[in-house]
Amino acid sequence: DKFGEPLRSPGAFAVVFKMQDEDTGRMYAIKCFIEEQIGRQQSYEIIGQTLRKIHSPYLMEVNYLDKELFVDTKSSDETEYPVLQMDWVEGETMESYIGTHYRDTLAIKKLYERFCDLALWLRTKPFAHGDIKPDNIMIKNDGSLVLIDYDGMFVPDFAGKKSPTTGTRAFSHPLRTADDFNRDIDDFALASMSISLLAMSEDANLFQSYGAPDRLLFSSDDYNDFQNSEIFKELSGLGGLFPKLLDIFDDCLKRDDNITELYDEIFDLQTKAPEIISFGNKNGSIVYEN
Repeated sequence: DKFGEPLRSPGAFAVVFKMQDEDTGRMYAIKCFIEEQIGRQQSYEIIGQTLRKIHSPYLMEVNYLDKELFVDTKSSDETEYPVLQMDWVEGETMESYIGTHYRDTLAIKKLYERFCDLALWLRTKPFAHGDIKPDNIMIKNDGSLVLIDYDGMFVPDFAGKKSPTTGTRAFSHPLRTADDFNRDIDDFALASMSISLLAMSEDANLFQSYGAPDRLLFSSDDYNDFQNSEIFKELSGLGGLFPKLLDIFDDCLKRDDNITELYDEIFDLQTKAPEIISFGNKNGSIVYEN
């Protein structure tokens, strides 16, 4: 920065620096943890092994390096600390993008399409991200999406364990607990975000009236009494798919088990209705239909 200090991106549990390998020119994100977490090393070693087998543009490899960072300090007996090494993703978070482009309904429609592609891909996998939210999705310069921050990720080797996080409140099922740790934990966030993005692509004023970049159109308070919330009434008035989508989403809010089929209905409605978009043509891309 202008003071000669390293630029950094701070979070609740870590701070991230952008670093370059001077021999190759390759850029990395180096995540330095600022809080101790029991089992972090073992978890990230398992997550890293899983990610190296996936080979998807939606995910990046991570490498947990124990005792990698030397800190000359007198405030602790420890002087060597772990870091997480990841490829640097050039772009901006969805949160930042929406804050800038929410008035552009065409841009939001394209984002909605790409997000639905991501959601449909993720829901078929035996793993889950664990904390889907705009701040954990990067939009690259070419418009493609990448998931970041795998602290709460579920992989098959974690079956039977408790979740290290219950997600961000605005995108977490209100009945979710640490015992809910399986391949389906992203469903609620994916449904909430897809409905919000679809509505924002129809009417930019909705975001100005009800939304925020870090939570889109729904708040955790809305989930407590969804059908009486102002945003439910507003979206129901849009007609089309929205009354049906909102009713199914409300059913999801009232139940905490055996609701995968309800999420299936939400995404089936959005991806198979000809007046919205059509997925799965011979090229695997999305096309509009009138």
